[in-house]
Amino acid sequence: MAKDRSPSRFYLLTCPRTASNLLMKILALEGQSNVAYREDGGYFFSPLHLLRYDLNCVGTHVEELTLEQKEKQIACTKSCYNTLVQHVEDAESNGKLVIVKEHTHYLTDPVAETEFLHGEGCVTNELPWVMHGIDDLVQSTDGRSTNNKTVFSDDFLKTWRPILFNQASSTGFSIMESDKTNATGTDLREGKNKGAWPLVLDADDIMTQPEVIIKFCNIVGLDSDKLKFNWEKDEQQRRPGIMAFRSTIDSSTKIDPTKAAGVVDIDQEAQKWREEFGEEIGCLVEEPETGAHGLSSCILVPASNYTTASPPVLRHIQSIMTAVAKKRLQAISQQLVEGIPNAGEFENIPRIREVAQDSLGPRIKDKVVIITGTNSPIGIGRATAHQYARHGAKAIYICDFADSHLDVHKREIESLYPGVNVHTRQFDAGDEEEVKKLVDDVIETYGRLDIMFANAGIVGAPKLFTEVSGEEFMQTMDTNAKGPFLATKYASIAMRKTSPAKPYPAGSIILTASVAGMRSNAGSTDYSASKAAVISLAQTCSFQLSGTGIRVNAICPGVVETGMTKAMYDHARSRGTEKKIGQLNPLMRGAVADEIARVALFLGSDESSYVNGQAWAVCGGLSAGHPFVPGKLA
Repeated sequence: MAKDRSPSRFYLLTCPRTASNLLMKILALEGQSNVAYREDGGYFFSPLHLLRYDLNCVGTHVEELTLEQKEKQIACTKSCYNTLVQHVEDAESNGKLVIVKEHTHYLTDPVAETEFLHGEGCVTNELPWVMHGIDDLVQSTDGRSTNNKTVFSDDFLKTWRPILFNQASSTGFSIMESDKTNATGTDLREGKNKGAWPLVLDADDIMTQPEVIIKFCNIVGLDSDKLKFNWEKDEQQRRPGIMAFRSTIDSSTKIDPTKAAGVVDIDQEAQKWREEFGEEIGCLVEEPETGAHGLSSCILVPASNYTTASPPVLRHIQSIMTAVAKKRLQAISQQLVEGIPNAGEFENIPRIREVAQDSLGPRIKDKVVIITGTNSPIGIGRATAHQYARHGAKAIYICDFADSHLDVHKREIESLYPGVNVHTRQFDAGDEEEVKKLVDDVIETYGRLDIMFANAGIVGAPKLFTEVSGEEFMQTMDTNAKGPFLATKYASIAMRKTSPAKPYPAGSIILTASVAGMRSNAGSTDYSASKAAVISLAQTCSFQLSGTGIRVNAICPGVVETGMTKAMYDHARSRGTEKKIGQLNPLMRGAVADEIARVALFLGSDESSYVNGQAWAVCGGLSAGHPFVPGKLA
């Protein structure tokens, strides 16, 4: 790679949530004949970012990484760098421009990231990670100046013309109108310093001033006639977390000028920061020299100096952001209480709202699973099927008495996790012949059954016991108690079968009970009795299966937004009282299905190998001390 700054290499450096994907929509690089196009505009180091989530080591101190985590990150860093270099070389050999985008934190050296999050000087036994060439990652300070915090060498950085994309809002760090005219670099609206790099693009400008984008095209060498200001919705499948992040841009068809930040009132923004992060950080935002106003002097530095910006100012930014990062880690519970973001839709049904990142590795790799009660788009069964698929299941049978959504669920899971075999079955979980037939089919097809999640259930008769008929009582028991009994009976027989692939009997049977089966007044009489029976089944059957390696446990959810409770949630929303749902538990909120599904994932995995005969309350603490409310059933 040449060390002189190339006139054909442009690196668009961004942060998440700054409308940079909107800019790429408008530039429409796929239609620029003189540009070497890459899908999504670049993100060469996105695999490294996602790997850290998959390895469950986001934010982990670099000296606390396991050998596997470190080796995989080093290999991935090399791969990302190699792909970038190959892209550049291919482009330049064909006389094309290289315009790529990257979030800056994707490029951050793990040692620098650790000191950013955990405090300067906290790393004593690790040297910075630096790429010096293809497959040449060196842990050394050679080739990288003090304030270069990336995995790139100084020589490599200097071959690029950087473009900084800024969101004029204190959500990133505000740069006020008066500051922009004084920023070092090329502000495209002012027309100053035409020979200076980096270029500085502002999100508000691209939303409200098309002439700015045209001027940008002229400087970089793009055809402004190929710009797009209207486009089709993007419906391609991505990882669930990425889908959630991209839901707004992917569902858009044009620029929405109402998203522009406009003139930012620092006093108001500082107050918002105080409310979220506390007085100390809120005050830092509005300090004239080192707060939001003064940051322009260190963020928008000339390209020749962007590895040597003022250390005192950078340390101050670091102190602010370290405090913010730590505060955000402590704010998870608050964020959950305020609501879990929607994740978009799949074929007109809502995607699963998730509350955490992936755990380490595939936790149920090659296991064969049956789940009943999976039809509801917002139910525990569907959410659990996704968790099992994500964590390496070989085959999943999704079953329900109602089948209106089963085929959609099957298509969704197969599109996200193509290595999983998904089967749908429509039957009554209380029908013994049908349950036996299903289990026999699983054994005939795969030779094994590893996990049975008996999740099917009905709400029962929500009225006083004196008003419940014997027929109504037994109808509830038939589904809620007989169903789990049959599932346990036939699954345990199948799990005792051995084969070359499964030399010992083993398996996990999970039964959906309820906190109503543990405490009085958390549900109607027939429902509570049926769920108490499920808990007893788990306890009794686990002992009768002694020595087989087959575990039986019950999950006891509290109030969860599912198809069963949809009417209650809808009614509360119509009255504006949604936040009162779950107010009797210490977390003072209801749950989403994914929170229960993650417990089912644990119980189905070998990580719970010593958990047996237990009733797991997943109720926000309701079962710790449920108060009696006269005249109320729930």
